[in-house]
Formats: sequence, structure tokens, C-alpha cells
Amino acid sequence: MRRFAAGVGGGSRRRAAARDDRGAALLEFALVGAPLLFILFAIIEIGLIFAGNVNLDNAVLSVARQVRLGAMVLPGMAATTSSGTQTDLADFKKKVCQNMVMVTNATCLSQLQVDVRVLSSFGSSPPNPISGTNFSSSSFCFYSGVPGNIVSIRAYLLWPVATPVLLPTLTNITSISGSSGSSTGSFFVLMADEAFVNEPNSVATNTNAGC
Repeated sequence: MRRFAAGVGGGSRRRAAARDDRGAALLEFALVGAPLLFILFAIIEIGLIFAGNVNLDNAVLSVARQVRLGAMVLPGMAATTSSGTQTDLADFKKKVCQNMVMVTNATCLSQLQVDVRVLSSFGSSPPNPISGTNFSSSSFCFYSGVPGNIVSIRAYLLWPVATPVLLPTLTNITSISGSSGSSTGSFFVLMADEAFVNEPNSVATNTNAGC
């Protein structure tokens, strides 16, 4: 009987030890798993941002080629409809967003900001829309000039930062303002820039005034 009792007591101790081991394993996973998950989400978020910027570069390059050749004429902010080669701002954004695969079309259209203007030389630069953590499009232009003009196309995509733990690190814009109103959020700004000389052509005309 004493041997049986001892066997029963030993089994209880082994079960208790097994429970202690499981508890230690859960604690170790909690301590190690949290940093690993942080690193994983950081890699994914930063990778998406990098791919998104490459995607934006290619999308702007595609529409810039059409502007340079006269297949697309940007007549100014006052234009509200497109006709022939004349393209208004809304349709221009649609053409850029059609080539964006890293974000949904709705997100692209709402977060894309475009500045198109004639430059006096390749050494000159459009104004910087970023001041602190505010992004302002109030000084933006939408005019592609005439053949022989130097044209700059800058596109800014306000990328929503999705990973909460990365908000303090990646967020560089928290407020957006412009002619259409203002809004707030946590964004990382992606930018694509193309500068070129309009090719001579006999098809497209741009009789509107520049910015």
C-alpha cells in the first residue's frame, strides 16, 4: 500500500511539473514573440512602402510620356472636364491611379496630390508642400505648357501607416490642407518626380495661362 501511495504521489508531482513547464513556455513565448511580431510587421510595412514608391514612379513616368509627346494636355486647375487631348485634374489622377497596383483605386484617388508646372530651367524646383507635419496643396499648379517648355510633374501619395507600433516612426504627415478642404491622419509621403521638355507637335494646343 505504501508503494501504491508513493506511486500516486509521484504521478501528481509529475503532472504539476508538466503544468509548470507549460506555463514557463507560454511566458517565454510572450517575451520573445512580441519583438518578433514587431519586426515582422515592420518588415511588411516598410516593404509595402518601398514597393508603393516604385509603383508610383512607374505610374508617373507613364503619364509624363503622354504629356511630353502632346497626347495629353493639362490646361490648368480651372478645367473641370476633359476633351480630346485636354485633360482635367480628376481624369489625370485616374490615369495615374490606373497604373497603381499597390493601393486600391479609391485610396489612390483620395490620397494622390499632383503638381504640374512649367519651369524656367532644369535647375529650378517647385515649392515644397511639406511644412513640419502639414501637407498643403494650396500652391499646386496643373499646367503642362506648350512645345519646348520644361515641365515638372510631381505626384505625392499620402500612404496611410497601418501598423500601430510604427506610427511614431513612419508618420511624417498628420494634417492635409488645400483648396478642397483639410483632414487629419497618420501618413507617410511617397513622391515621384519627372522633368522633361515638351516635344514639338502639331496636334495638341494649350492656350490657357500658366500658374
